[in-house]
Amino acid sequence: MSSSKLEWREIISRGAAISLMHNFTSVADALKELVDNAIDYRWGQSLTINIAEDKRHRRVIVESDGGRGMGAEEIQGWLNWGTGEEHDQSHIGKYHQGGKAACGFLGKHVKMWAKRADSDDIWFFEDKDWSIRDKPRNFGVPSPLPKSRYPITMCDLRAERGHVRIELSELVKERRWNLEFLRRTLSSTYRTLIEKGQVRMQVDGKNVVPFAVTLSTAVKRVEINARLAGGMSVSGWAGRIMRDQIPVPVKSGLQLIHNGRLICEGEWFGYNHQGKGALNS
Repeated sequence: MSSSKLEWREIISRGAAISLMHNFTSVADALKELVDNAIDYRWGQSLTINIAEDKRHRRVIVESDGGRGMGAEEIQGWLNWGTGEEHDQSHIGKYHQGGKAACGFLGKHVKMWAKRADSDDIWFFEDKDWSIRDKPRNFGVPSPLPKSRYPITMCDLRAERGHVRIELSELVKERRWNLEFLRRTLSSTYRTLIEKGQVRMQVDGKNVVPFAVTLSTAVKRVEINARLAGGMSVSGWAGRIMRDQIPVPVKSGLQLIHNGRLICEGEWFGYNHQGKGALNS
């Protein structure tokens, strides 16, 4: 597919874009934005996400297979900061800026190879100055990538599945990369989706397993099912964890999970859990 009417044109004040790129607190938080994008458009398909760091070449690759993927029109939407495709209640993202801002937080040079579901065309986007340009850029009229230039991981893709490969290089030297911490964070943030088999993740070739929560048998697990105003509902459970059997620290309180993604943890809704008799388990 190629259209002379379509141009890949960035739409934003670059000062605002660069400001958004500095809104992350860690490498893990930025990478989760890229994961969220893939999850939002998985279209009920199982999704595979691979994250690989290449220290020698100062780059990281985030590759997702499954769902809608991206075609030429979707890449144009990606370049339109703050607006774009309408999000609905099944999505994690809301503001059309997290993933591209995350790219700038992590590195200077962005490459993207993308295929939309039910299409054989692969599209390629590149910006060597993504995190430092002071003016929006017109990338011109796109055309499908010749098969001779396909990445090896995209040579034999299934037509019905989308696929997106994002490669970030010239990584920001000040960022601290801890892949074991990233793996633990992913295992907790996306525990529900991984447990159900809806999403499979790897970090440097090692599977991300769902975070294991060991519960005390002395306290009965309580199921939560509540209907809220506006037709919304909340479901889940509460129990007492065995803190000495969990390898990483866990905040006491409720975890809030939206569409399978951990949004907030340690929530007490105003209860004084720091007071006498705190239920830190």
